[in-house]
Amino acid sequence: MVLESPSPGWAEGGRVRTIVKLGGLVLGIGLGASACHVGGGYNVGGTVTGLRGSGLVLQLNGGNNLGFSSSGTFNFSAGIDQGGAYSVTVLTQPSGQTCSVHNGSGTIGTADISNVIVTCSLPGSYAYVANESSNSISAYAVRCHRHGPGRRHGRSRRRVSLRRE
Repeated sequence: MVLESPSPGWAEGGRVRTIVKLGGLVLGIGLGASACHVGGGYNVGGTVTGLRGSGLVLQLNGGNNLGFSSSGTFNFSAGIDQGGAYSVTVLTQPSGQTCSVHNGSGTIGTADISNVIVTCSLPGSYAYVANESSNSISAYAVRCHRHGPGRRHGRSRRRVSLRRE
């Protein structure tokens, strides 16, 4: 058996070729390379919406922190290997707002995660009502309005309105 080194360009196109000679029989072995991110890992990212100030800090798997001063897209710097778990949480809430994470946990498959959504809103701006008969939840936007000039004893009356979203 004779093992020959491949000719120049043997790894072109992501393929590895080996030529083995057994007496007069020549065997060629080809291996296809695929992008499996071994060692480097897949990225976890998404979008932050509604952020009005600074102070938001997200955390990936309890250690990779990422700070924000405005809404936009993000990617954590640490990669996670295929089959690994990921969990994105809010480490620090921004001043005067509450942020929640959607699609923030799961298991890495064969692609980057890019659908994590972080939604920030002003506290108390929504009311949620459970509808037992239909097994659903209704969301209402809460807006405070001054109710005209009708002030009594130096105090103003406030009317709260609900609008279904």
